Amino acid sequence: MNQEIFCSNTKLGKAMTSEQLDLIIAAVLDGKYSWACVLLFRFYSYDPAQYIPYGTYNRLVKENRQLEQRKATLEKQFSSSQNLLGNSLGLSQKLDKTSDKVESTQENLSEKKKKVYQCQCPICQQTGDSPEKELHAQMNLFLSRLNEQQRRWYVALEAKKLGHGGAKFMFQVTGIHTNTIRRGRKELDQLLADRPVDRVRQAGGGRKSRNEE
Repeated sequence: MNQEIFCSNTKLGKAMTSEQLDLIIAAVLDGKYSWACVLLFRFYSYDPAQYIPYGTYNRLVKENRQLEQRKATLEKQFSSSQNLLGNSLGLSQKLDKTSDKVESTQENLSEKKKKVYQCQCPICQQTGDSPEKELHAQMNLFLSRLNEQQRRWYVALEAKKLGHGGAKFMFQVTGIHTNTIRRGRKELDQLLADRPVDRVRQAGGGRKSRNEE
């Protein structure tokens, strides 16, 4: 008789959502058949307490509530762990990028220090060692440690020692253009009268800023 009443009830015509069906299937797969029955009653708008002993029903509700709370706690802990892991990975990547930039800068500075001009004069182009080769190599090593104006002054002095054609020869030895060498010689002839002592270039030298342009 109960079966006839149950089947004739219009509540059975109510459609169950996919989420509700998933919950029932999950309960069955977990072996919680009694709880699956409770969910089935609920989803079809029946009061489970009318079909299940009250004590049993309360026990099932309590057990499932505790289970859901533990599940929510574990999900929260997992989410927090994922966030911490993501933050750690992000920080690690930032540190790696910073380290790469530092290493790249150090390598560039090291390369600049190592970059010493190789003499192109006829003597240095020949095979074998010679005092001239050693002298020119030391000149270029010395020039690599000087600033812009110091280089042209030093090369200008060496060119002046050689006399006629000295600027052209020193250009081969050092790679510094003859016009720059002549400029350095002119500044030395003027006793560096217009050259600043505490800076490489005169005030206002170099590229103009965009505001000035």
